Amino acid sequence: RVAITAGDISDIFLEAAKMSVYTKKTFFSNLFFGGFALSFFVTRLIFYPYKILNSVLFESLYIVDYFVSWPVYVVFLIILQILHIYWFTLILNVLIKVLTTGDDVEKDDRSEDDTPPASE
Repeated sequence: RVAITAGDISDIFLEAAKMSVYTKKTFFSNLFFGGFALSFFVTRLIFYPYKILNSVLFESLYIVDYFVSWPVYVVFLIILQILHIYWFTLILNVLIKVLTTGDDVEKDDRSEDDTPPASE
């Protein structure tokens, strides 16, 4: 539960940035995206590996007995950390693009279009 909650904190900023993009509030979209990048870094690249992953890898077997699915659980948590690192490189690419070109955070072409079609 703690691992999911730690990751959910940055999702608040991401959704706020998306809403700002949809409403064409570029200042807020940039601000919330910066908050998203910072909170993603803190919660998923600092807190998660040093508190959660470290606890599972080195302290959990002192608290509970070994169980058959423990190695599978640990492997999935490590894969999740690798995904966090990959996702953060994508976030950094967008952040660098925004900071170097002065462009605003734009709608991601890969995401689905949430706006309703215009009526004729």
